[in-house]
Amino acid sequence: MVPLIRITYHDADSGEPAVVTLDPVVFVALVKLDRTLGREHALALLHFGATLVKPELTTVDTHRLERTLTALDQYIAQWDDPAELALALSYAQLRDHHLTNDQAAQFAAVLLDQPMRAMA
Repeated sequence: MVPLIRITYHDADSGEPAVVTLDPVVFVALVKLDRTLGREHALALLHFGATLVKPELTTVDTHRLERTLTALDQYIAQWDDPAELALALSYAQLRDHHLTNDQAAQFAAVLLDQPMRAMA
């Protein structure tokens, strides 16, 4: 079973909290892409990947991709320090039993580009 990262954000359309679920590798890649190249490039990558699976994207498909990136942007904007983001997200995923100790340590290590090990 692939571990998944679940992030909650405020949906501008409905005004309600909403949840986006991402593979941790995708989450890290999008965070890094968004921080280094910007939102437009991250969105272009999402669109490209989606068209490989479904060549004709609908308006709903496009909206879902944009909503995913908005959720990511809103989530990571809460922290100025990447270490704080990694700690908070890893802890939340552990607390909610979405990741194991080892998976959370690996996730934080990749997000921060530095070695980590799980605490017993």
